[in-house]
Amino acid sequence: MVMLRIALVGCGRIMPAHLHAYKALWDLGVQNFRIVALVARKKEDALRFRKRGEGPPPRPPVTTNPADPLGKPHLYVSDIHDDVLPEIFTDWREMLERAEVDLVDIYTTVHTHHEIAVAALRAGKHVQVEKPMAVSVRAGRLMVDAAKRNGRVLMVAESVRYHPLNRMVRWVLEQGVIGDIQAFHAFSFGSDWSPDKVVAQTLWRHQKFLAGGGATMDIGVHLWHLARYWCGEVAEVFAYTPILEPVRFLRDERGNIVQQVHPDADDTFLALCRFEQGAYGLASFSWGGHAGHIGAPTSVFGTKGCIIGDRLKLDDGTDVTVCEFLDAHASDADKERLFPMGIQDAFTLEKWDWFRAIEQATEAEASGEEGLRDLATAFAMCESFVARRPVQVAEVLSGQMDAYQRPIDEHYGLV
Repeated sequence: MVMLRIALVGCGRIMPAHLHAYKALWDLGVQNFRIVALVARKKEDALRFRKRGEGPPPRPPVTTNPADPLGKPHLYVSDIHDDVLPEIFTDWREMLERAEVDLVDIYTTVHTHHEIAVAALRAGKHVQVEKPMAVSVRAGRLMVDAAKRNGRVLMVAESVRYHPLNRMVRWVLEQGVIGDIQAFHAFSFGSDWSPDKVVAQTLWRHQKFLAGGGATMDIGVHLWHLARYWCGEVAEVFAYTPILEPVRFLRDERGNIVQQVHPDADDTFLALCRFEQGAYGLASFSWGGHAGHIGAPTSVFGTKGCIIGDRLKLDDGTDVTVCEFLDAHASDADKERLFPMGIQDAFTLEKWDWFRAIEQATEAEASGEEGLRDLATAFAMCESFVARRPVQVAEVLSGQMDAYQRPIDEHYGLV
């Protein structure tokens, strides 16, 4: 069994969710890896995660939502394995030059993804990168091309694909249980950050040159990945992507404003789409919303029935949970394919799939190509809002439609 040496780049708020995934694999007996390097701009940020008993105290959580990975409890590398202590770096370039690593796991601000990932791939490292994979489609294309040229595995940490319910729904759809797919719906208005909080207490999420977009990128890539996973490729998108709240605020525990940002990236998207196979879809989300939230279970409708949230409803009167249907009808082989070793945690499945792809020299499910298509579909919303017309996803993938992205690409020298 080959030992995989891993560098974690970007010791931010999402780090605990990934560390918990590595620990879950370790506890399952997958122990052919060691985290050998931690990279952060500030040394103390890396020390915060290296070893229990050293470094600054954990950051307070930014959310109390148990379903949000940003709310995962703090964890240390030493809680996973204590026989190797990660080396600390404050420059990822130095890490690539000096450290003996095989895998690079990137959690940095979006605008840095392509530079770090391309350099790591050229250095012969396998790469996983947090979603959204890049600050523009051109930046994402550089990453995909670098992975192909260097024969390395590039994967996007798209947790939606590995969520248990979403995998079960995909299996039900593959069996043709609800017939030909007619429509997809994902709708939510208002969130933990409504109406005017800085999302996840990270100002960059509201800045176009740092994040690529706002809700369209942070949430949009999730929804479009799910739509594509269930219903096939999206052909075209028509959308509005406004900024409803012109100022967002960071507040202390007493409610006093300590920082603010004037967003130039959207906080809301309302989109219609047409799938290549003929179905239609609606995807909408907002970080705005005063005094209340509204939403509906993500759903998919077909010619024989529908799936609404976790329930399967058919024209013949069937009304069961998706889980119950899968338990009754799926083979043991299918269950193992969907949930190897019984893993039911999305982040843990991500890591397992990355390791599997590296070991078998194949693509991960959430490959770089998949991430690029998610990115192009999300940016199609922004391009549609600028063009005031439906936009073909192919136009965005090819670079033909780039009015929204052009300033970003010019800023980073990508055009």
